Amino acid sequence: SKEVEKLLLSSKTNQSKYIQVSEGLAFISLKSRKTSLYNNIFHKDFTKYGVNDKFKDIYVEAAKKLIKKDSDNNGIILGQLLYNPDLTDKNTPGTVPLFWHPIDSKALKQMYFLNTIVISLFNPVHLIEEIEKLGYFVESKYSNKKREDIKPTKGIDRFDLFISYIINFLMTESFVLESVKHIENEYGNGMNGGNAQILIKPQQKIDIIPAANKELS
Repeated sequence: SKEVEKLLLSSKTNQSKYIQVSEGLAFISLKSRKTSLYNNIFHKDFTKYGVNDKFKDIYVEAAKKLIKKDSDNNGIILGQLLYNPDLTDKNTPGTVPLFWHPIDSKALKQMYFLNTIVISLFNPVHLIEEIEKLGYFVESKYSNKKREDIKPTKGIDRFDLFISYIINFLMTESFVLESVKHIENEYGNGMNGGNAQILIKPQQKIDIIPAANKELS
């Protein structure tokens, strides 16, 4: 979230800018002239913020930075923080509101009032292949590997559910990787000597104590 805050605070009106936060993830800010929420909702053409002639260059530049050169499974997924393209809320069980994150309130206001749109670009191959290095088969439509070809002893099903959390809710790739490692340490030998199927329900939590202490200092 600190990288997104940095991006928001450095964005300038009628300009686009991006920041790469990991090998596979980047965010683009598209900041327009400040106007009322009413005008933004009812009179702004949000289609112009897509991959069109005006913003094509920055999308391409950011996407190129995310390519894994030694992989055949590169693919760029686009997301958007806070709102869906039709302006409906992206509320999802297990996630926290964006304003709970330690992001400057003035920068958040720009997003909530639609003066700044933040687009996420994610290439999942980096994370997928890191998990594969741990000995897992990763079930994903963004991988061309087949379970029957590998015959793995460990696997992660429906991995793509994590992608929504990463591109829409600021979950980090490192968190996903560390979660897999934690489960491996806890249940790597199965349960009671037998195979185990572990159900994962991601849940974001915000530690408010450091923020409170900062306010008091």
